Amino acid sequence: MGTPVRAYWGCRDPSATPGGGSAVAAAFARTADLLERRLQRLLALTLATMEPATLARELNAI
Repeated sequence: MGTPVRAYWGCRDPSATPGGGSAVAAAFARTADLLERRLQRLLALTLATMEPATLARELNAI
C-alpha cells in the first residue's frame, strides 16, 4: 500500500455567487464541469505504476 499521496483541488463555492437564480445555477454547472474534467484526468493516470513523487506532481497539475 505505502504512503498516501494527497492533493487539494480547490474551487469556488458556487452557492456564494452573486446574482441569484440563473447566475448560481450557471456557477454550479461550471463547478460540476470542472470536477468532471479533473476526475477524468485522474482516472487517466496509471496509478499502479507511478512513483509517489510523480503521482503528487500529476495530481497537483490537475
